[in-house]
This record gives sequence, structure tokens and C-alpha cells, in this order.
Amino acid sequence: MKRSSEVGLAAIGIIALLLAACDSRNAPKNGRPKALTTDSIAIGMSLAEFYEIFPQARLSSDGEWSRPDELFGLRGDWTYSFYHKRLGWYLFNSYQPHVDRTNFDLYLTATRNAIKAYTDQFGEPAQVVDGILEFKNPSQGYSGYPVLKASWRTKKQMLRVDFTLLGSAGEQYQFLFTVEVSR
Repeated sequence: MKRSSEVGLAAIGIIALLLAACDSRNAPKNGRPKALTTDSIAIGMSLAEFYEIFPQARLSSDGEWSRPDELFGLRGDWTYSFYHKRLGWYLFNSYQPHVDRTNFDLYLTATRNAIKAYTDQFGEPAQVVDGILEFKNPSQGYSGYPVLKASWRTKKQMLRVDFTLLGSAGEQYQFLFTVEVSR
């Protein structure tokens, strides 16, 4: 038998979940998950509006705001840059220093999923650039290379998705997945 305090805590948790589901900021727009929409955040929005949406964001020493998140199955950080208290650009970066075929496939799949999701939302990309779509072992002594990128332009912003292998012989290699939104 559950104690009344346990039942009360469970009820509070359920109510919180129901309220969150009813919050318009959490609702899918046009049947798309919130992570794929840009309706809640926009280039040019004020710092106050931004902070209402992301109160957990933290100001970094370089004057940009950031917050950890997961996008298309990859852990990383969103970074937001303001000019004169207005959002100028924002991006999501996920770095993976363990360079192997498994992580290459994980990052390539995330990139393809991002391109598909943003194509569903914004239409065909203005540009798609296929780089080297096969994993190359860094022990073969080569420079980093572009893997796959796509970009879209709307009336209000430009969106870019990019997967790159960073590094060169003698340096630390790492995978980088980026989603960037700018004017």
C-alpha cells in the first residue's frame, strides 16, 4: 500500500506533465517536433524574449549564451550570439573525439536525419554538398574532410547542417556536427 505522500508526489508529477503538454511552446507545430521548428526562437528576438524560453541558458566568458541539449541523437550545446541585445545567430555543435567507424555512422545518420527533417519543414535545400561519405581511418595520415552539408534560405534566415571530420596528421581528430541559423 502506498503512503499518501507517495500518491501526492505522483499526482503532482502527472499534473506537471499534463501542464507541460498543454503549454503551446511544447506543442508540435504543423505536426513537427518542437526541436525542428524555429517558431519559438527567431533571429532578431530580444534577450528578454530568449531568456523567457531558455531560462536555463548560461552566459559564457565570451559573451555568448549556451545550453546543453541533444539533437538528432547527438549530445552537444546550443550557442546563441546577441548584438545590441538582439539574437544575431545561433548554432548547435556536437563534437566526438573518438573517431571510429561506429561514431562516423552515428554522425552521418544524424546528419541525414537532420537534412530530411529540415527538408520536410523548409522544402528542398538550396545546396547539398556530398563530401567523403565513407569512413577513413585517421591512422592513414590524412587531413580532415567535409562529409555532408546542406543549406536552406528562407525570407528570415539561413539554416545550415554540416558534418565534418576535423584535424590533420599529428593533431587530434574529431567529428563535428553543426546546425547553424543566421540571417
